Amino acid sequence: MSRLQLLLQDLHAMPGVNGAFLHSLEGVIATTYSDHLRPQKVGRVFLNVMSGFFSLGHFIQEIYCNFDNSVLMVRPVSRGCILAAVCQPDATSRLVDISLAMTVKSIEEELNGLERLPPPLDEQMAVDRAEIQTEINDREAGNSEVNNTIEIQSEG
Repeated sequence: MSRLQLLLQDLHAMPGVNGAFLHSLEGVIATTYSDHLRPQKVGRVFLNVMSGFFSLGHFIQEIYCNFDNSVLMVRPVSRGCILAAVCQPDATSRLVDISLAMTVKSIEEELNGLERLPPPLDEQMAVDRAEIQTEINDREAGNSEVNNTIEIQSEG
């Protein structure tokens, strides 16, 4: 699990937080949701809103949306990313807000230490599927190095 994922898991562990995701200009790069497509759509909308205001000379520090069954809190992160937390309506917004600020700072430290941003999850998943398929093909073809690696990994 990546450091970014661990930071989001910590945020998600807060009382009243249903989920969180980190969205870059290219897509969702970390999420606590098993389905990354829903955050992808929401993230794209808020990235467009924030960049639109920024192009007009306004910097948005936070977007707070209150819906019937959830609250969405979105904060900008360095390198063109946003962090979003989806909360229960009765969550203590001040406490979540403080946690968001601390998480943004930690994420920015992590991102600034990287030469390139991580690829979006859909690209990561495609690479993972290709690697798994290659291992399966090699194993079926009788490649002993791959067979030993797979057996050793599954044993311990």
